[in-house]
Amino acid sequence: CRSVCLFFLGNLLLVCLLLLDNKWFLLNSIVQSTGYYLQYVIQVGFEADTWQQLNIEFDRSLSNQLWDNKAGSRLLIDQVEGATGEAMDSPSEHFQSHDATFIHWWTLFYWGWWISWVPFVGMFIAKISRGRTIRSVVLGGLVAPIAYTFVFMIVLGSLGIKMQRVAELALHETVPLDASGPNCTAMGYVSGQPVTPQAIGLADAGYYPLSCRAEHERLYDAMEPYGDGIASWLHLLCVFGVTVYFVTSSDSGSYVDDTLSAGGMVDPPPLQRLYWCVTEGMCAIALFWGGGQEALQALRALSVCMGLPLTFLLCFMCSSLLRAVKFDSSDSDIRSMTRFITGVWDFTEGFEPQVESRFLPSKAQRVVSLVLALFAPFLAMHSMHLRLFGTSTSWLHTSAQGVCFVIWIGCMIGETGTPNASFIGWTFFVSFVIHITTVRVMARQAYNVYGWVLEDFAACLFMYPMVCSQMELQAKALPVLVDRNADPNEGLDDSLDHPEHPFVLRTSSGKPQDLSNVRGVQNTRPWDPAVAPPPYGWGANAPPPGAKVQGVDAGLIADTASRSSHAGSNIPMPPQPP
Repeated sequence: CRSVCLFFLGNLLLVCLLLLDNKWFLLNSIVQSTGYYLQYVIQVGFEADTWQQLNIEFDRSLSNQLWDNKAGSRLLIDQVEGATGEAMDSPSEHFQSHDATFIHWWTLFYWGWWISWVPFVGMFIAKISRGRTIRSVVLGGLVAPIAYTFVFMIVLGSLGIKMQRVAELALHETVPLDASGPNCTAMGYVSGQPVTPQAIGLADAGYYPLSCRAEHERLYDAMEPYGDGIASWLHLLCVFGVTVYFVTSSDSGSYVDDTLSAGGMVDPPPLQRLYWCVTEGMCAIALFWGGGQEALQALRALSVCMGLPLTFLLCFMCSSLLRAVKFDSSDSDIRSMTRFITGVWDFTEGFEPQVESRFLPSKAQRVVSLVLALFAPFLAMHSMHLRLFGTSTSWLHTSAQGVCFVIWIGCMIGETGTPNASFIGWTFFVSFVIHITTVRVMARQAYNVYGWVLEDFAACLFMYPMVCSQMELQAKALPVLVDRNADPNEGLDDSLDHPEHPFVLRTSSGKPQDLSNVRGVQNTRPWDPAVAPPPYGWGANAPPPGAKVQGVDAGLIADTASRSSHAGSNIPMPPQPP
């Protein structure tokens, strides 16, 4: 009920603003802004300031904030200036690039902010979506909120831009498009307040240069042009809506924290939820009171950093969701396959997974195998190599993985004495990951396990000890189910009732056969002229009815050829003579 009332308040405010101002302007802005978004979302979404950030290596005034850049005495600018004996020019003098650090506050990296909300929002949406279809959850939890946010933000943003333009035209001052910002003094504003008669008169009329106003005042300034009574009503509506929205969001967050702290209980104790509400509020007040804006920025930066590890977990969660949906819909490709006896995430359950299996190794075996896979993964993989490749070539694969792994560790250690040695080591690590990914793909095929090569690569890249332990335990517990060296076409012709038909024999021997080898003429096809000329008895070379061709009745041959030539078409079969 509370959520419905809040949604009604938001719609009431939105419709009021839409009808009180220039409706055609706002409707046009909704259409145009949506089109701009759809046009540029791909381009801007992939914008990474590649060449602007390259300037960090060319300009000494810019801090080296890229984690893989050369540092210290190996800076590119030091090497070049040492070689030429002259200072390098500033990149801005040649390339007219914008600030190389712009990407640090670009909204593209709000992904970290939103991903950090995944555990909280995901659990809450799962709670309120129980019993609904996936389609309704996607539409109600993703598509509809985005569309509604588009309309709301476009209306408020358009009104803000309109107010800014009115102020610039009335106060005869244009805000420059560069990063210098507005000249608020020229517009009659000091510390966000109007001081000149023109600026005061414009403010009394309900218009402000929003670029010169404080951030917390701009939302309410946008509601001023409609008269004191209407503005007060809109302010009251806005304050009440924002307050209750915050309380609702805090209550949802407290519910999630309460559920997690209660071990997943569906209905945790109410007093425990009250505890979380109070502590969250006290924490927010303390941060704001003690550190102000800087503390909030630090908290925001911490949230973005916490979103980074969740990004990798989301990749596995998306794969798990796809598997669950395919299994629930009884797709044959996953229902007809098996699984490995152990999972790469079993360590999170203390090596005691809830899925029971009579082949499940003991906890001691799991721990020993994981330790071996951590420090000598190539030895752990050797058991699977024996299963897949036999004794003759298994040691080749084990040795190749061992060489890559040892070189990786050695180069990482050698970085202390040899610059850039670690990058050579990472190259061998990638080779090691690709090799064990290939083996895992072959193991899935051999054990008839459902999966995808990208899943295998991600697991091997981020969790190679778990993957190698999984391969070792699987190979020691069970033999392969599918021989990877077997001919997949073996026995394919056994189901045919004419194994010596010329078409079948021709695919293996390449030699045209005559009709004396045909058994079950009713199943034959016309001779393929692209391979060999038709033998006597087909087409224009057909013998007269009643004649014998190598012991086969010519009438039966002609009838078979006619029926075969019409097979699969919509042309009616011609009547056959008795």
